[in-house]
Amino acid sequence: MIGGDDDSKARADEIVEFVNRTRISLNLFIVHDIENDASKPLVIPLERRFQTYWEKSAPADYSFYDWFTGNFVTYFPKRMKPSTLQRSLLDVYERVYTHRNNLRYMFSKNIFASIFGIGHGYSLRRLNRVIGAIARERYLPWLESIEAGLYDENENLIDDRLADLAGLPLPPPAPDMVDYGRYWSLIILAALPGIIRAAWAMLRWRITGRPPRPSAEPHCTEALA
Repeated sequence: MIGGDDDSKARADEIVEFVNRTRISLNLFIVHDIENDASKPLVIPLERRFQTYWEKSAPADYSFYDWFTGNFVTYFPKRMKPSTLQRSLLDVYERVYTHRNNLRYMFSKNIFASIFGIGHGYSLRRLNRVIGAIARERYLPWLESIEAGLYDENENLIDDRLADLAGLPLPPPAPDMVDYGRYWSLIILAALPGIIRAAWAMLRWRITGRPPRPSAEPHCTEALA
């Protein structure tokens, strides 16, 4: 998760460094709180949520729920602007799922990683391109318009100014579908060595009756940085 009260602009660099060092699989989401009862502990206070102001501005319109996917900012963070948080999510994925990082699994000793690791990496790379296209075209301009004047020069939220906020305009409608880049040919080509090794291992298993020996490399999510 990214976007907690202690997270600043430096959080993106910390996540990228941690993923590259530990080689874990990264699925990153922006903090979102589904609890609306103010009498209970809340991750994001109601007065910092966009929904609180949207419901005042347009009480009968719930089209904003289309943005509640975990990939888009839906509140005012404490230590960075909403637009900064949105760009940080896109930046982390772009830096983690590079061609170099995805293709390093091509000749991995772990056959599963040599196939799934490449497909997983490029699937998330493509997803990030789709989210980025939507954000740059529709959501980021809207975030920049509503955050103006609410943060100081260090991107700390000014609570007094937020308290004076009466409402927020609804964001532009989310698109039904966006197609931004395909990697199927590259995935198949890069995963081909692993596919051939997997087929050979299965054939040898059927002939000899001995299952393939497990690789010493990490498996599943540990192998998919």
